[in-house]
Amino acid sequence: MRVTRSRLSATLKRLLGGHSASGAVLRAGDPWVRALLSRLPLPIAVVRWDGSIAFLNDRAVQATGYVLEEVPTLRRWRERAFPDPAYRAAITQEWDARVARSVASGTEVEPLDIAPVTKWGEQRYATVFGLPVEGGFMALFFDHTLRHRSEIDRIASEQRFRDVVEAAGEYVWECGLDDRYTFLSAKIEQINGYKPEEMLGRRPRDFMPDGEMVHVRERIKEIRRGDGSFRGLEHRSMTRDGKVFWQLVSSVCVRDGAGAIVAFRGTGLDITDRKRAEEQREKLELQMRDAQKMQAVGTLAGGIAHEFNNLLAVILGHAALARRDATVRGATRENIDAIDEAAQQARTLVQQILLFGRPQTLDMRALPVTPVVREALNMLGPSMPPGVNVDFAPDPELPDIVGDPGQLNQVVLNLCINAVHAMDGRNGNIVVTLHGVTLGQDAAATHRDLRPGRHVLLTVADKGCGMDAVTRQRIFEPFFTTKPVGRGTGLGLSVVDGIVRGHGGAIVVRSAPGEGSQFDVFFPATTQLPRETKLVTVKRADPGLGQRVLYLDDQVWLLPMVQRLLQERGYAVTVFHDPHVALRALRANPGFFDLVITDYRMPLMSGFDVAREVRALRSDLPVAMVSGYVMEQLRGDPAADCVAAYIHKPKIVEELLPAVQRLLARSRSSPVDDRAGRQ
Repeated sequence: MRVTRSRLSATLKRLLGGHSASGAVLRAGDPWVRALLSRLPLPIAVVRWDGSIAFLNDRAVQATGYVLEEVPTLRRWRERAFPDPAYRAAITQEWDARVARSVASGTEVEPLDIAPVTKWGEQRYATVFGLPVEGGFMALFFDHTLRHRSEIDRIASEQRFRDVVEAAGEYVWECGLDDRYTFLSAKIEQINGYKPEEMLGRRPRDFMPDGEMVHVRERIKEIRRGDGSFRGLEHRSMTRDGKVFWQLVSSVCVRDGAGAIVAFRGTGLDITDRKRAEEQREKLELQMRDAQKMQAVGTLAGGIAHEFNNLLAVILGHAALARRDATVRGATRENIDAIDEAAQQARTLVQQILLFGRPQTLDMRALPVTPVVREALNMLGPSMPPGVNVDFAPDPELPDIVGDPGQLNQVVLNLCINAVHAMDGRNGNIVVTLHGVTLGQDAAATHRDLRPGRHVLLTVADKGCGMDAVTRQRIFEPFFTTKPVGRGTGLGLSVVDGIVRGHGGAIVVRSAPGEGSQFDVFFPATTQLPRETKLVTVKRADPGLGQRVLYLDDQVWLLPMVQRLLQERGYAVTVFHDPHVALRALRANPGFFDLVITDYRMPLMSGFDVAREVRALRSDLPVAMVSGYVMEQLRGDPAADCVAAYIHKPKIVEELLPAVQRLLARSRSSPVDDRAGRQ
């Protein structure tokens, strides 16, 4: 049975009360009383009213080390037990006051907590109370040094834990079974702006965004352990000023002696920076996947473009030659026109594939955007379905941008056509607007390609079917389309994305199923003055004067067509399909030819290899290169200086004769390269 002060006091009074002179005061001097006190398991001293100590039991001597001869008086014992004068004075004053009240009331002396020092210098912690005895009082000491030290160690341990946790950026919390906070460490204020006392009595859900608690409950079910604890709960919370932040929470159950859960205790850590870093990493990974995908498509596009453009050049060339034949009339001419139109569309399709796969040569210049958009909408007007109108609302004063008018025209057309398809037969308006906007330093948070500064914002909005999140993530992928077969190639928005990126801009898409879509296209503004646009009339090339042209191409079926085109215009043409044979002919008679035209991609030698050989033989002999590849890439080749002009293969009918005439005219006047002839 645990011995308490009240129980011991009552027992002593019951045992000794019958021997007191008045029935209320104990006679501690009786031998049998001394024998009893000596055997009690706690230190006891009997003090006379004159301050002398009449008795110390064995447990008192063991606890303090002082025998009666060393501390014959209460004053002497206090000097030994309380070496600090200030503390000794305070304890003496308080104890004497309690003894006086005890004598006046005839009750026991009120207990007093003291911290005496033993003979060997050890600090002890005890509670002393007194019972009146004949001629003085009996002091009884309850030594709770071990309990006191355990409590100090516990407090120190908890403080160390809190220090470590808060040093790691965490805060400590406790909640009762009603899920209300009963404790929060000071660190919480640095995280959410609330003082701990402001959160006490409130629930964690009170500091979460709407609906977040549903996620928290589901997540706890998944991660809760068998003992009721959980680790690694990530959820959103709100700061005092309404900002959302992420925190990582862990919890353990607090149990009583019977094992029942009485509370919950845990830690919380602000992981907002980590979550943002994860989101940024995911965006970068998505960008990398997009880049790899575009690179793969670009490589594929570049690989097939040359071969496909060879075929288109033949088709378009022979169609042009057939139309020149005066004997071709009626249905035959209509058939040739249909072939030419289909080939022209195929050529446009190849250009679109190349546009998002590889960089293109652009006619970039400072220009106002409003006339370009208006021209595109005028072109679109006749093809608009009944019941669908386009509202155009430009700001009257807009900054210029640096761009290619033709490419910007494609952006407007493709976005508007996409909006028409989204309407899917419904009546309504497609709203096109132009605004000047200034983006701040946080522009990249809206779109990874946006940069701070002045922009022109082109917006195309419709009230069509709208898109879900999955579709929005894929709309700029090449060949991705939600349209039925025959209504789209899946290239329109890919082309738009490629053009906008090429202009240093970005596209932000807002859409939801059933709520329509809005495409916001940002173009960086420029402070340059717009160039003056001059109309240039292109006249037919003058006929040749018998100049000798060497034409080299490994595509045998293309050679007769090119030969006929040039011969009809008065040039003497020698064609080759093997570059080694062509170079042998040139070496045999270096001065025979006036112009060399070579294909770029050939299995034995590239066009640049041929150009270098020609330059080594005759530095004044101009070389033109024909290719179905992207011209800008070819101009980046180290051997590009050996080439005086480039001819795009699908446009060979339009570009070949003017280029030949220009190069031969230059070669007669000067041996230098025709830099102006480059596309």
